[in-house]
Amino acid sequence: MDNLVDKNGQIIYSNIISQYPWIVSSNQKCILSPDCDGFLCGLLMSAIFNWEIVGYYDGKVMFLKENENIKDCIFLDMEIFRNYIRSLGQHMLLWNKKKSTKLEQLLQLYFAK
Repeated sequence: MDNLVDKNGQIIYSNIISQYPWIVSSNQKCILSPDCDGFLCGLLMSAIFNWEIVGYYDGKVMFLKENENIKDCIFLDMEIFRNYIRSLGQHMLLWNKKKSTKLEQLLQLYFAK
């Protein structure tokens, strides 16, 4: 995880893609958040990488195409902090308002295997 950001805290995108190639892999199945940016993420990934939208999840309720398994899907426009779930989000997260969180710590949590 240490090689995802440089000494100045800048993201090293090529290292992220090397460690997590599914981010730019074609023909993935995805689950979207049911809002405007979720739909735009789904549109973008389906147009560029031919991803298939198989469900929607709003944080409480999930609609999933029959016979699909969430472990085979990528959640778009949301952060799911489970080792067995792949997800891509763009939300800024702060775990504790009283204590600032370093970008590197967030990336380590987000990309935990």
